[in-house]
Amino acid sequence: MVYQVPASKASLKQNRFEFQIPGSKKIYDVPLLKFLKPALAFTIQAATEAEAAKALFDEYLPEALDKFEDAEQLGAFMEAWSEASGVTVGESKASADS
Repeated sequence: MVYQVPASKASLKQNRFEFQIPGSKKIYDVPLLKFLKPALAFTIQAATEAEAAKALFDEYLPEALDKFEDAEQLGAFMEAWSEASGVTVGESKASADS
């Protein structure tokens, strides 16, 4: 018997992280970590926080990344997304080396 892979649940509202950027009324959303495409999840796992954010936005919301005004905003987003995903943001490679 052939195993049938279950359909993805990444598009379900409860499996997505919604956010707004200051000055915008638009609500954006990205999948929670558990519901990322596997290739992207592997990339993010091996990346610094900045690399992970770039990969996430390149895949799902390339137009939204330029709306962040500074690294502090982007870092706060990544922390909130990680927390909502049930994981904690690890140290960047640079800080782990020091």
